[in-house]
Amino acid sequence: MRRRLLTLAIAALLTVGMLPANALTTAVPVVASDSVKVVGSIPNATAISAAFASDAPIMYLHTLNGLVTYDISNPELPVPMATLPLPNFQNEAMSLGERSDGTKFLIVGFDIYGVTPQDSDRPVALDYELVIIDVTDPAAPRLRGRTQTESSTHTVSCADPECMVAYTSGAYEPFFNPIDLSDLDNPKQLPQIRSIAGSGHDWDADAVGLQWHVGTQGMVAYDTTDPTNPVPVASTDRNGVVGRSAYNNFILHNSIRPHAEAFTQTVGEDGRLTSGDPDLFSGNVLLATEEDYIDATCKAEGAFSTWHIPYLDAEQYAADNPEHRYGFGKMKPLDLWNTELLDSGVKTPAGAFCSAHYFDYHQDGIVAQGWYQQGTRFLDVRDPSNIKQVGYFFTGAMETWGAYWVPEYDDAGNQTGNKTDIVYTNDVVRGLDILQFDFAGLQAPADTENQRAPILPQWLNASATTLVSSLPSKQFGYLCRLTPGV
Repeated sequence: MRRRLLTLAIAALLTVGMLPANALTTAVPVVASDSVKVVGSIPNATAISAAFASDAPIMYLHTLNGLVTYDISNPELPVPMATLPLPNFQNEAMSLGERSDGTKFLIVGFDIYGVTPQDSDRPVALDYELVIIDVTDPAAPRLRGRTQTESSTHTVSCADPECMVAYTSGAYEPFFNPIDLSDLDNPKQLPQIRSIAGSGHDWDADAVGLQWHVGTQGMVAYDTTDPTNPVPVASTDRNGVVGRSAYNNFILHNSIRPHAEAFTQTVGEDGRLTSGDPDLFSGNVLLATEEDYIDATCKAEGAFSTWHIPYLDAEQYAADNPEHRYGFGKMKPLDLWNTELLDSGVKTPAGAFCSAHYFDYHQDGIVAQGWYQQGTRFLDVRDPSNIKQVGYFFTGAMETWGAYWVPEYDDAGNQTGNKTDIVYTNDVVRGLDILQFDFAGLQAPADTENQRAPILPQWLNASATTLVSSLPSKQFGYLCRLTPGV
């Protein structure tokens, strides 16, 4: 598989280039709900992940071919600014570091392979490695530093506000590594740390700075005041452990804790800290994706779920789980949502990619969820115990890896903390789709109906949903597919 991937990477070097502004075209969806309008599409295939500058309307788009920067002053018409060839597999969640001195940089993980034509000393990387791309000038991104790691760089995330330390995902190991980024030209790996999330997949920082690690054994919140010594303050119960319930059939993939700044806790009659009943807008609910691409028939497709956070406290957590055992936290699930395929009774290959993937949250209580070959789903989580679908967009041939609400910027170019009604989707087949969601049509949660999307006939035929028929690799399953006979 590695030789096959390296061949693809070198071939990509010959074709990667900046997409001209006039390449924006109008997309015609196969299926879209009345609440979703398709604004346009940029056919930048192999789009994987994106990040947005906090003090300028700039988007950084990572693809399997490299980095492209966009001016999104008009969010409905992104304008390309620059490109940096960097073929790699795969950096699912590119992280943006922004420092008070004005320095901006991206952390890109090489998980299996990476090709860096800008670095004559080490142009090719096999195994785990990360590179630092300086984007202080978005019109001239440049490679700065790099380091190999002993744990997976499937994702690499900033661990503190200034991004002086980053964490590897540890996707294939029960540990992760902090990376010292104090010198961006010479990042250094620090000693490994065992995670209560098991083999982790991603790190997600909430609005008050807690870091949430998600993985095979559940989800855990860490206080990273000292990022080299993260302290657990909460974790999930047995429902988060792989194979213990419908909430985790393979791996918990990523999470968001909305309205974290509103969180409060008091001492109850039993002497324990409590955050009260689940309330999305009080910051005591965690949103999560469970990825599951192992079963090619989509019998147990990955899901979206909500979880109650009863408290966040290092001392109480240490008393509840002194040995840091998997599944011994107090966070409990509230609800689980899957697409129409799961309860249809029909086994379908759907190109073998029917799982939920990356999502984003809008401050009004709506999630935009990338769902691989089932497109983008809009979920109402205002009542976290009763998730409802309120919109959808998909075609018969797509592979949506993530959806992002475009940030709102003020006149000075700074993010306001709110999101617009525009969503960008990263699709490795279609590129960047630009969608607009109609919030005016939303009713109160109790009056909102769960919309049911149609099931496309293409989902019942693997050859109709992928450009070529494909087989799972022995090591990575359908996450890394191979063309038969190649």
